[in-house]
Amino acid sequence: MRITPGRRESRNAIGLLDRDRHAAQRTKLVATGVSAVGDRRGIKGTVEPPTTTALTSASRRSLRSMKYVASSTAEIPPDRVNSASWTALRQALFMVSDRMLMRWMVHYRMPILPIHDPLHHPTTWPDRRLAVAPMMGCTDRHFRVLARVLAPNCLLYTEMVTTGALTLGDPDRFLRHGTDAPCALQVGGNEPGALAQCAVLAEAAGYQEINLNAGCPSDRVQQGGIGACLMSSPRLVADALKAMRAHTSIPVTIKTRIGIDDADSFEHFRRFVDVAAGSGIDTFIVHARKAVLTGLSPKQNREIPPLRYDFVYRVKETYPELHFVLNGGLLSGKCSTIAATILHLESLDGIMIGRQAYADPMVLAELEYHIFGTSRPNRWGVLNEYRKYIEEEIQSGTPLRYMARHLLGFVQGLPGARRFRRYLSEHMFDPSSGIDVIDAALAESGVRPC
Repeated sequence: MRITPGRRESRNAIGLLDRDRHAAQRTKLVATGVSAVGDRRGIKGTVEPPTTTALTSASRRSLRSMKYVASSTAEIPPDRVNSASWTALRQALFMVSDRMLMRWMVHYRMPILPIHDPLHHPTTWPDRRLAVAPMMGCTDRHFRVLARVLAPNCLLYTEMVTTGALTLGDPDRFLRHGTDAPCALQVGGNEPGALAQCAVLAEAAGYQEINLNAGCPSDRVQQGGIGACLMSSPRLVADALKAMRAHTSIPVTIKTRIGIDDADSFEHFRRFVDVAAGSGIDTFIVHARKAVLTGLSPKQNREIPPLRYDFVYRVKETYPELHFVLNGGLLSGKCSTIAATILHLESLDGIMIGRQAYADPMVLAELEYHIFGTSRPNRWGVLNEYRKYIEEEIQSGTPLRYMARHLLGFVQGLPGARRFRRYLSEHMFDPSSGIDVIDAALAESGVRPC
């Protein structure tokens, strides 16, 4: 027999949910599966959930995301179950109506429990003194394992993932990661709702930060109106950041340029920072070049526009309460030495290394030693640790090339490095290749990691 709550009880329950949705500081919804609820908040009996045919396509996308959240939180320790369950409910709030959500909550006996403020951000934030920049085609989950062995305290970033890939595609494919904490997920998008949805997924997947890309100048990114294009719409950026902060407890940050095209004055950059900071964020990662949106490739945009470190220094003086991490040209040009790079930490809150960290990963170990005081790892020991990881991934079905390609720069500067890279490049793409290819590359090249 189907039992439905009375009209007054339904109205009260939905009203309470709506109140909690807009005043989450006071109440937090916690889904606890099929545990007993009783008559909490006047809801009696059970209600059949809405049929699939009643769902919009947007609702179905939300449900697919909820399935990912549920699967990703299956092995979360007991002290994090409440937080994980909350993210699953908040995920549904974006695309499912209040009435429909309430019917699910009643049917699956999801209690509404008052606990701590869900918008409270943790007091322990990632140490930003040293970070590796998000780089497409480089900072995937495999490289981050290698980087973590080299630099235990370095803050790592994923490749940029678009909101569509997470909300409309397969989130597990893009969010999967292992022993890379602390790690930040970088997202690209311009819709506050979709970005907030990604923030929920990022926290559920175990990332320590979510970062909005407002600096990528590639043609594909421009077609979507995201990346560096966002610098022309600071109000939209502020709205997006505010929405992201409202739906996650992990830090929300932004990576940006100092300007775009002709809008490259310090005053323009200062105004952008001022408006974005109005969202409540306090950390800006700044690539100290402007982005030229027409006429330059992404590679040229990393090299041709002049570096303006003085912009970052001046904005830090203007807003000393905010945190600024410097990116662009570090370990090259005028900052070609480690000493010159670390010197920026005297005035700024962090440094972010890009291409140099990928071309010669051992530089991360050196920076880690100078900044955090950790001992320098043995290159052979690092390779053995990564080798174990490669073996595990191969056994799980991951082709060798996805892990081995990150070793092309690992022996940079050693005798035989070129022969090592050549052998590895010629053999790692064979579908039948195994860990023996790396051993053979070392033997053929004569490289002896020290």
